[in-house]
Amino acid sequence: MEQEKKENRGFINRGQKSERMNEKAEHDEAQTPDEAGKQDFAEGYVNSFAKGVTGSIAEVTKNIARNMLKKNAPIDTIVAATGLTSEQIEQLAMDKTMDN
Repeated sequence: MEQEKKENRGFINRGQKSERMNEKAEHDEAQTPDEAGKQDFAEGYVNSFAKGVTGSIAEVTKNIARNMLKKNAPIDTIVAATGLTSEQIEQLAMDKTMDN
């Protein structure tokens, strides 16, 4: 019974996705080429900005972990503070020793 419910939810979700895709296609067809170009540019700009922000956050997080390593903070504390995995922190520690 539970499996049947999951399968039905899958069909519903796929149906909703299909409806949204059809609505988007109709919307895209209604746009002039100039409007579509502006929308594509805006979406590209937003995606690039989001990737840049995500990359910046990741680099800041690594810098925080490096600073905590310099202060000899325990790895489990660094994991809790940064959200990085212990493997990522150990790699940063190894990179730090290679730099010195």
